[in-house]
Amino acid sequence: MYGVRVVDYNTNSATVTLKEVVPVDIETIGLNIRKCRNAKKMRQEDLAQKANVSSNYISAVERGVKIPSVETLIDIMNALGVSADMIFCDYTDPQCPGHRYRGPGG
Repeated sequence: MYGVRVVDYNTNSATVTLKEVVPVDIETIGLNIRKCRNAKKMRQEDLAQKANVSSNYISAVERGVKIPSVETLIDIMNALGVSADMIFCDYTDPQCPGHRYRGPGG
């Protein structure tokens, strides 16, 4: 289990305030990459080409078998055109920025 710091950015005074540490597991990251890829109607091969990795690697990341380096994860997020909160947060978590809480049953 990994932790991600969720921060509030106040652009007027350029301060960063730690709000909380949200636990993240590798399966959530992989699942969210897959959700974002499918939402963009991309094949694993398309994402792999844009992120300069193999389609087998994308498959392994989406299944939670491989943990991408920070650099590779940034490449994947850039290729998908998504922000980190879209990848790191549990989609059903009401505390997660960038996601709508669907609650039980969707």
